[in-house]
Amino acid sequence: MEIEYVHFYVDDAFTWQQWFVHRLGFRSAGGWEDGDSRHERVCSGAVRFLLSSALSTASPVADYLAQHPPGVVDVALRVKDLQAILQRAKFLGATVFQHDEDIGAVQTRREALPWATLSGWGDLRHTLVEARSCISRASSSQKSLPPRFCWPAPLGADAFQRIDHVVFNVAAGALTDAVDWYSQLFELRSRQSFHIKTPHSGLRSQVLVGDASDTEQGQPLQFPINEPASSTSQIQDFLNYNQGPGIQHIALATQTLLPTVARLRQQQVDFLSVPPSYYHQLPLRPHFEAQGLGSDWAEIMAQQVLVDWHPDRWEGPLLQIFTRPIFEAPTFFFELIERRRAAIANQTVALRGQTGADSNGLSSASTSPLMAEGCCAQGFGEGNFQALFEAMELEQRSRELVPKP
Repeated sequence: MEIEYVHFYVDDAFTWQQWFVHRLGFRSAGGWEDGDSRHERVCSGAVRFLLSSALSTASPVADYLAQHPPGVVDVALRVKDLQAILQRAKFLGATVFQHDEDIGAVQTRREALPWATLSGWGDLRHTLVEARSCISRASSSQKSLPPRFCWPAPLGADAFQRIDHVVFNVAAGALTDAVDWYSQLFELRSRQSFHIKTPHSGLRSQVLVGDASDTEQGQPLQFPINEPASSTSQIQDFLNYNQGPGIQHIALATQTLLPTVARLRQQQVDFLSVPPSYYHQLPLRPHFEAQGLGSDWAEIMAQQVLVDWHPDRWEGPLLQIFTRPIFEAPTFFFELIERRRAAIANQTVALRGQTGADSNGLSSASTSPLMAEGCCAQGFGEGNFQALFEAMELEQRSRELVPKP
């Protein structure tokens, strides 16, 4: 199971198509109208976003936006066994909004394309398309498919390669039930959980992941679910403005985070600021020198990028940064993430700790040309959550939602 596309309901589909193209560097994949709604597609690599806006009050977009701010309404998934999921969905009480048998099978040259749209948690939906029936993106028979299933092939020059993970916020006390519901529906497993707390805020989170063997690209669904741990939590802030649970952010994976962030800043993309103390404390963390950050350290600080790594496993560092909310309401935002591979010369380097550091806290080993490629960074930047929450609290204080220190 992997993400097929993400569907946004917005106030003006064309305006937001232009925003994604000119601000984030996405490509336009065309648009269409279906009577009461306007739809635009944008993509970067395997990242595919469908943007819809209302042309009349009869549009489902108008109904949604009367209850919620703009945001994600559907996380569409490519699955291996649609019928099995439909059976589990009915058992769990989910509603099937659309199914090819209900509206007429969509014919390709070979067979119907099985797909369905299910109700998720809250007002979130999930369109499911069966992987075995998906035809080649380059096939001419693509013309007979609904436009939302037709996307151009990824380009190597695209800034973002794929969606790394999608984060879902639920009400306080609902985390366990939401995790159980999604675990049963999509047969996801819980990989990790954590509880983050600051003097003014906090969250509890559990990460659900799919099976990599059930994907075509080996990139399984990663679905962290959060609940607020205080009434002033950023999660509660989201729930209040969103009028219920919803997708808080989407992480876009890139192999060139630092130059990408620099370019996006020039294109007027706003990012959360990071407390200066973060960059004083980061070199003091265990095994900092083994992360191979020496040549990038100045740019990491200049672009205010967060860096994390596992203290007990020799994985590469994870680099991440978060945009400010992109819509008028302080709800949805993007995370940009780069998962680097470990670069460790040998066990001697790994065990040297922080000895031999220069005035910047970096040792000569951190830029050694003898470093060998190792495991790719895992996790979600748990070591950065404290700094992230402090940065988000600064954002909240600007809206006077938490007291100033």
